[in-house]
Amino acid sequence: DLNLGYGKIYTLEGPRQIGKTTWIKRSIQKMIASGADEKTICFFSCDRVYSRKELSKILDFFITRGERVTIFLDEINYVKDWEVEIKSFMDRYFSRVRMVLTGSPFQIGTKASELVGRGIEGNRYFIKPLSFREFLFGLSSYLSFLEANKKIDYKTSLETQNLLKILENE
Repeated sequence: DLNLGYGKIYTLEGPRQIGKTTWIKRSIQKMIASGADEKTICFFSCDRVYSRKELSKILDFFITRGERVTIFLDEINYVKDWEVEIKSFMDRYFSRVRMVLTGSPFQIGTKASELVGRGIEGNRYFIKPLSFREFLFGLSSYLSFLEANKKIDYKTSLETQNLLKILENE
């Protein structure tokens, strides 16, 4: 979990299908569950936005949602020259906004340097795939958690018994 602060831009960079969008959706769920005003939480997938002008209109709409807004822009790298628009937007609304951008590290990385001085410093995160060992450890912990909380009795399924054998050998 990230402690998102206003006047900050965060980037989640990593390969496709690594969990960046899932992280955003879970973060939004947690924010709403903790009492955040859902009108001030804005999510947009940029994979169908191609110009800065379109991005500008989206951001201008989002800022009208409240005095302070949280903006999640998924796959920002699809928008040509996105960094120029984000820079301009943050110059105007810096203290009212906290923003999370996701995308490929190859397409966000160099452009993010354009945002220095707009709260991006120290807020870039790279998500790497799990090794098979890390995946099995996480799965084992998750299954144990579910059983401890009486959500499932996972030891009864044949597939799970085979998985447990693999885990014991790791």
